[in-house]
Amino acid sequence: IFFLISLFIVYRKTSLQWLSISETRKMLQSGWLLFIVRINGLFFSAGNTLIIGITTSPEVVGYFAAAERIANAVRGLITPAIQTIYPKVNSLISESIEKAFNLIKYELKILIIISFILTIITYVFAYQIIKIYLGIQLIDAYLALQVLSLLPLIITFNLVFGSQWFLALHKDKLYTIIGIISTLINLILTLIIVNSLSYNKYVG
Repeated sequence: IFFLISLFIVYRKTSLQWLSISETRKMLQSGWLLFIVRINGLFFSAGNTLIIGITTSPEVVGYFAAAERIANAVRGLITPAIQTIYPKVNSLISESIEKAFNLIKYELKILIIISFILTIITYVFAYQIIKIYLGIQLIDAYLALQVLSLLPLIITFNLVFGSQWFLALHKDKLYTIIGIISTLINLILTLIIVNSLSYNKYVG
């Protein structure tokens, strides 16, 4: 329903027309790198759960998945703000790279403060958060939540420098390469950490 309403509004305000085959091919060629980035992001988030599921018990997977759900909710508090500023940054770059960079520096200062506060709150009150939202039966998940409390800070740097700066400067290929390398490093580190510091040592 919302899609149809949005389509109607767009149709009223703009003139819609079918793309030719050559135009469609050009759009697909210019957007395939961003498609890889999106797939890479999905693999990045699902890969940790998959590795933990293979190397540990279902109980541990449940703890991690529960903590990750809360951490993603906290992360979601800052993501809309970053996405809202992106069109402004993209517009400024066409006028002056210096102005765009100054806006990003100002934005980053504010978002780092907010992200740092969210990280501290999540880390310090992880036990209470898990107890309130998930119940005492999943209380051991607070350990995973403390580790994942760094997500707001990490996502801030990723979105500001990645999505806003690299993509606005049309550095799609470099952004994609960095994303793929980061995912591979994450998977390797996850394997090492899970095998050497098994979560089973801390729950029981």
